[in-house]
Amino acid sequence: MRHTSTLFLLLYCLFSSVCGRSQELSVTDSLRQELQQATSDSVRASLMMLIANRLPMSDSTEIRNYYKEALSLTDRQKQIILTTKIYGNLGRFYYNLYHFEDAQKYLDTARNIIKADTSLAGKKLNGLIRLNAAALYGVNGDIRKQQEQYLELIPLFVRLQDTVNLALSYRNLGVIFFNKKQYSTALEYYTKALETHSEADKKSYYFGTRHLDIALCLSEMDSLEPMGYYLKEAENILNSNKDTVDQMAQLNYLKGELAFKQENYKEAESLYNSSLKIAREFKNLHYMSNATIGLINVYETQKQYRKALAYAEEYYQLGGDLKDFHFQLLGLEKLGKLEYQLHHYPESYNYFTEYIKVSDSLNEMELTKTMHELDKQYETAQKEKQIAHLQYEMEAAELRLVRNQMGIWLLLITVAGLCIISVLYYLYYKKGKTLIAQQKRVHQLEMDTLHQQHKISLLYATINGEEHERSRIAKDLHDGLGGLLSGIKLSLSNSVRDIDETSSRKNVSNALKHMDEAVDELRTIAQSLMPQVLNIQGLGEAVKQFCNKISRPRLTLTCQIIHVSDNIPKDKQVTVYRIVQELVNNALKHAEATHILVQLQQREDMLFLTIEDNGKGFEPETAIHKNGLGMSSLKARVELLEGEMEIHSGPGTGTSVSIQCNIL
Repeated sequence: MRHTSTLFLLLYCLFSSVCGRSQELSVTDSLRQELQQATSDSVRASLMMLIANRLPMSDSTEIRNYYKEALSLTDRQKQIILTTKIYGNLGRFYYNLYHFEDAQKYLDTARNIIKADTSLAGKKLNGLIRLNAAALYGVNGDIRKQQEQYLELIPLFVRLQDTVNLALSYRNLGVIFFNKKQYSTALEYYTKALETHSEADKKSYYFGTRHLDIALCLSEMDSLEPMGYYLKEAENILNSNKDTVDQMAQLNYLKGELAFKQENYKEAESLYNSSLKIAREFKNLHYMSNATIGLINVYETQKQYRKALAYAEEYYQLGGDLKDFHFQLLGLEKLGKLEYQLHHYPESYNYFTEYIKVSDSLNEMELTKTMHELDKQYETAQKEKQIAHLQYEMEAAELRLVRNQMGIWLLLITVAGLCIISVLYYLYYKKGKTLIAQQKRVHQLEMDTLHQQHKISLLYATINGEEHERSRIAKDLHDGLGGLLSGIKLSLSNSVRDIDETSSRKNVSNALKHMDEAVDELRTIAQSLMPQVLNIQGLGEAVKQFCNKISRPRLTLTCQIIHVSDNIPKDKQVTVYRIVQELVNNALKHAEATHILVQLQQREDMLFLTIEDNGKGFEPETAIHKNGLGMSSLKARVELLEGEMEIHSGPGTGTSVSIQCNIL
């Protein structure tokens, strides 16, 4: 059974990563020896923070004590950077313990301290504090605010040339889209995060985790071959650095997922167990839950239901510890199915009853059918117990109840028959009602499909007519009026030599100059109506030339054309080109943008268009409801392509428009 993982945003250390076990003992002991010899309070505080950062989460009491003592040795007014790092790491520590209120308190304190420091180091540290604090918006359910925070931080890290935290911002945006199951968008941000790392960063633990993020995304997309490549890259990086053992839990889990999808269950079981062992050691509940569900799926697939049941109980408990609604639901579902496979019908009935109460999913047909079957089994089991009890009583009083025995059996048979008839009638009635509802839904879907096809036909006719008219006008302007103007220019050029008066010759020369300008303007208008490069060199080159022509001072316009072939149907090339024109012109005229990114990318049969700007932004919902001419035209062209469009914008935050469509 396919299991979709939910990524959890990790807060990152402000000074040093948690070291691997192989290094940890020697490094930590060395730091403790330095601490014993240190005399300066600031040096002692720094060493205590380093030790706390390197200790595993299982030593939470010792970690807390080191941080508290380090704070007592610092001067908040004079040692702003050091104090901020300690408070920030305390926030990270409580976040990883799932004590989110305490994490918020310490991160707020760190941010209040560092905002007074305007140095480069202070600005970078302030950005990292904000990056860590943004994760708490997601914990509180405000995903939109969390996403806005990351988008605001990206320009800051670009200005500061902070590639590590810039990559983390892209990575966390990828996590948001991953959890929304928008895997293509998530993969784009994960790839940005990977590409953002500098050469120095590529030797760090963070670079390895970027490969793990991409591998997890590819796993959900069932892209197993590239998934294997990224897992090998991640393993090489993590093994060479030995930075964090807890990330080896995620690596082994993903390797187990790959083995499971390739039906290599023995290898998958070994890898999941290895992941679970490491996750338990570091008390990482999310990694524990990932490894546990992997083992459940392995044992369930091999029909080892008792082993699977033990891990299902642990998984359900982990969901409670994490206070994660989705984990608990999946745990209840697994427990119910496994108990049913083991013929523990009352227990299975109870689990599925609890599942329905929690999920409010009474309309799930398969689950309802299972519930009816369990209900019958449960009632039968109860009746068998009642019959056995009655038989015991009748045998004890056999001499007194001989005459009534036949009557009692007849009564029981009648009751059982009535119950069976009632259950069968109820199932028949339920099935008929469901069938009628399904037929209505099918009919409505057919009507909706016809309406959509009619709408697309009208859009195609309208836009196709518009493009033909543009092409005709452009041709008429170029061949008709353009030829006429060129003829007039030639005639005037021949006449100017025959004019003797200086003033008259000057007037004719000025007329020729204006004639040249008119011809250039005519060509520009004809080109905008129907660019010849689109027909000759294709969509990619047409978009490049459009971007080059529209460039101007104080405007940074970046155009990226990636693997765009010339085999795209001409009507779709024209439609995509018009969309690019509309969005770029909107960014210039309405958003007053100074930075614009145009990215056009083809992957097999899919075309992806992304246009981002740093303009003043707008409310997408308001613009859609107003249904202005520009938005209507844009929506119509996207519908004509049978594509999907996402708009992310807000006042003061710029605009990002992503469009994807099938080009065949």
